[in-house]
Amino acid sequence: MEQLGEVALLVNSHCCTAGKDEELLKEELSEVDRVIDKVSGVKKRYDGDIVRRFVPMRGWLWSRWKGTIPQQVWKTVIVNLFVSVGVSTLIRNYSQPTWAIGMLPDSQNHIISRLVGLKMVWKYLMTITTFILTFFLSQAYSLWRDFYSLTRKIQGRMNDLGLLIAAAAKRDKNGMYTEEGKRLIDDTSAYMRLFHILMWATFSKRLDVLLSDTGLRRMISRGLLSQKEYETLRLLPTEVGYPNACVIWILARCIQAMDDGSLTNDPVLREQIYIKVLELRSTCASIPDLLAAVIPLAYAHIVQILVDIFISLSPFALYSEVGVWSTPAVALLTIFYSGLLDLSKLLLDPLDNNGFYNDSVNMDIPVLIRESNSGSTRWSQGAKYLLF
Repeated sequence: MEQLGEVALLVNSHCCTAGKDEELLKEELSEVDRVIDKVSGVKKRYDGDIVRRFVPMRGWLWSRWKGTIPQQVWKTVIVNLFVSVGVSTLIRNYSQPTWAIGMLPDSQNHIISRLVGLKMVWKYLMTITTFILTFFLSQAYSLWRDFYSLTRKIQGRMNDLGLLIAAAAKRDKNGMYTEEGKRLIDDTSAYMRLFHILMWATFSKRLDVLLSDTGLRRMISRGLLSQKEYETLRLLPTEVGYPNACVIWILARCIQAMDDGSLTNDPVLREQIYIKVLELRSTCASIPDLLAAVIPLAYAHIVQILVDIFISLSPFALYSEVGVWSTPAVALLTIFYSGLLDLSKLLLDPLDNNGFYNDSVNMDIPVLIRESNSGSTRWSQGAKYLLF
């Protein structure tokens, strides 16, 4: 019933959704609700953890499938297994083998001897592929760690602001917050929560539906956005950006509070609030800067070609040395080399914007939002009662 009421509101409104039919609006609302459920904690991806946790037990790790690299590369492994079986079958049929199945091939055989040179080339290729792939993975993981650090720094600056405002908000003679002080805390907390949601909706394709008019209106009905905030955001030019507006609201509200006395008008406090807001802005801006050039195309291209050629040559090169045992060897090489390359690609896309892996192994961004939502009231609740 709530969704149908929202549909009626959207259909009757003079906004960009006016030309959509009711079924399309229902689908869009369903997607918006799914995202809001995630950011509000109703639906959790990794049981509430920002990344999927592991248990450091050998048996537990071996029994995992969902969210692992083998789950990602098994199709490639199957293809290479068929290629390896085909190579083994052709050689057995046309080489007039003198060795039994399971035995090592005769190096004097007219076909096996011709594969020896390929095997030597393959071994040289294995050395350079191993080195470049491991370095590529280390670079990808470094970027992933840098991204994670930025997400926590953003949370840290928001907590800093919450602490400063909670400690310096106006109190009465009994040490309790005045109505003006409470209003300041409520306003800045709401702006910070809204900033964090809209910031990640700007960066993540999984959340960007919240930036649509349908998403913003649904956020009103779900209590994540006020009518006044919505109307103000819709007045802004597109290039301003909703998160930037929220940052300005936070700073402007603090300045207003200092002027009217609902926040201590101390030069040091004013300076610290300026610093924290500017750090919040700069850290937020660092995320698109980091993701804008995760890796040059030429770098990723040559690594992909190198790994593919190495794996493609493996069935031919290995047969001359280990015979039919090349089939399981090819499977293992494919799992590790192709798997490490895919893992690198996943780490280079911490927001899962490329849709490379359906069952994502990256961060659950809504967890960050839920943590910040909780943190926005933590400091004011902690400072509600004082000892003096």
